[in-house]
Amino acid sequence: MPRSAKQWVSLLLLVLGIALAVVGVIYLTKGVRDLPGWLPGRPKYFNRLERLAAKNPKQNFNLDKKLTKRGIAVEVIALLCFVGAWYNSGLRKSPVTEPVVSAATASAPTPEVAPDATPDPSSDPSA
Repeated sequence: MPRSAKQWVSLLLLVLGIALAVVGVIYLTKGVRDLPGWLPGRPKYFNRLERLAAKNPKQNFNLDKKLTKRGIAVEVIALLCFVGAWYNSGLRKSPVTEPVVSAATASAPTPEVAPDATPDPSSDPSA
């Protein structure tokens, strides 16, 4: 269960993105004639067009046209919702913790590093 406002916003964007993705698929796969009534896209004069199409079967009233532009637009908005949810739920900063020092590492002396004994070739006077 989300606890903070950021988590609620991420959850809301995720649910909205899923719903919009489903609506976009409906727009891309169904024709104007088969669209559900709650989705915009059917012309106001749709019933009159259906009656005319029944009377004149040879005339094309474009009732089986798919609303591709709307489908693509809704899919892009769904993608933006998914990106927003991902960005909003992104990396959380973990609290800074001090390194744990055990008794064995605390008492062990640190080894001294010997300086490099090889001479530098650029400082060789004989060359």
